[in-house]
This record gives sequence, structure tokens and C-alpha cells, in this order.
Amino acid sequence: QELVYIEVKSTIGNEIYFSKSELEFAYEHIENYLVKVVKDGEIYDFSLYEVICEYFQLKEKINLCLIDTIKVKIDFNQGK
Repeated sequence: QELVYIEVKSTIGNEIYFSKSELEFAYEHIENYLVKVVKDGEIYDFSLYEVICEYFQLKEKINLCLIDTIKVKIDFNQGK
């Protein structure tokens, strides 16, 4: 059996944050890495795939050593 890594983020708004190391770890384990977001007592599934793709495209273009955290906006109404 393979391990499943679950990242849990909570928010009171529509933004969550990921560190560079979190995104790199997620990329290395993308097949078994899940993100759950908790807002107002509800748990939402969140796909990191697009965020990771964007991060690594940016990493090739600019020097990301100056960036510690990536802010991600979430539309909690999507899919309802």
C-alpha cells in the first residue's frame, strides 16, 4: 500500500496559502496527495494540479527564491 498525504488548510475567506516546500512535496507525490479545505465547518476537496503547473512554469521564468508563500483564491460556489 502507498501512503496518502493529506494537506488540510482552513480559511475564513476565499484564500489559502502554500509554501514553496509544500508545493514541491505535493509535486513529488502528486498521485497520492490530497488537499482538503475547511471553511465554515464544511470540508471541500481542492485540486492542486493547476497550482503546481503554474508554480513550476513560473519557477522556470523567474527567481522564486524571493517568494516564500503562494496565495491561492478559491471559488467555493464552483460545482454547486
